[in-house]
Amino acid sequence: MLTWIPLVLLAMMSWLFAGGVARDLPIAVVDNDHGAVARQYVQMLDATPGVRVSARPVTLDEGFALVRSGKVWAVVVVPAGTTKEINRGGVGTLVAYPNAAYNTQSGAVMRDIGNASGRLGLGLGVDTGARLKGTAATMVPPLRVEARTLFNPQTSYELLLVPLIHTAILHLMMCLGAASAVGRELRDGTAAEWLDGAGNNIGIAVAAKLVPYVAVYTLFGVTALAAFSGNGWPVAGSVWLLLAAHLLLYLAYAGIGVLFVGLTRKMMMSLSLIGVYAGASLAFSGALFPTDGGLLFTRIFSAMTPFHWFARAQAQQLEAAAPMTATMPLLGVMLAFALVSFGLALPLLRGLARDPTSWGLR
Repeated sequence: MLTWIPLVLLAMMSWLFAGGVARDLPIAVVDNDHGAVARQYVQMLDATPGVRVSARPVTLDEGFALVRSGKVWAVVVVPAGTTKEINRGGVGTLVAYPNAAYNTQSGAVMRDIGNASGRLGLGLGVDTGARLKGTAATMVPPLRVEARTLFNPQTSYELLLVPLIHTAILHLMMCLGAASAVGRELRDGTAAEWLDGAGNNIGIAVAAKLVPYVAVYTLFGVTALAAFSGNGWPVAGSVWLLLAAHLLLYLAYAGIGVLFVGLTRKMMMSLSLIGVYAGASLAFSGALFPTDGGLLFTRIFSAMTPFHWFARAQAQQLEAAAPMTATMPLLGVMLAFALVSFGLALPLLRGLARDPTSWGLR
């Protein structure tokens, strides 16, 4: 818990998402038009980095079969008569069928399908207008939307997921490690000796157990952040605020881990509950899925996890360069988690350490 396991998991997550963005996702094109538009469109699709036309089924049913088998993530249909309709000055319609059962993949392919369609449509509109009405009639549409993405313009999964997953792994292991370190004293019946060794001071006894854990996991978190930053993702905001956020995150989950031990009196039960509570933190953090408009339970559970507040602080400083005044309240919430959890846990542990009926429970 303090040496090779966290390092292996961090390295594995970094390797998995090193590609940054999804590339060459396979799609199929059904060409019922057999005209110039379809040929141009396939060329544009193949020129986009995110998708590649890997199949040209004859019918839509064949295309759906490829989707069901997982061989392609979307089917695009060029209806019959599309080229003739555009040559007459009309509007042609391309129909896309993404596999929405896989939200991430379908979103990625639809983005590139839409980009290719937009470029093709603009070019065809200018060419057709010039041919039908003369050069004077060709003009850029009077109104268009230009999207300029803030903070992650590459829409990189590496930037989105790696820092979150690293800390999600570390805070879960920190919480489990803290509960194991203290809980085994009760499980093995050595709690009295443990407390006596600290001069009957439960605060010193717990601190002696957990300071190494908090220090090592903070070091792991900071090292992972430094490696990530050195891999092409520099910290946009304050490095010191990020360091403070890591320290407070692991301190808060150390307190929560020993609080579960104090409440359950059983090491194994506390580890199980921590797996549910801390293991769900990433999903409920609001960083991957929005929680603001979710059910009341979703919003309450999210707010009751320090990871939720850490994820916001990390996004503010790693990507958005938010001012200190925006991040300090988030750090204050994490500090409050640590103070409250330790404040509740220490009296419980003091009583359990002197209660032989609480020893040996698993």
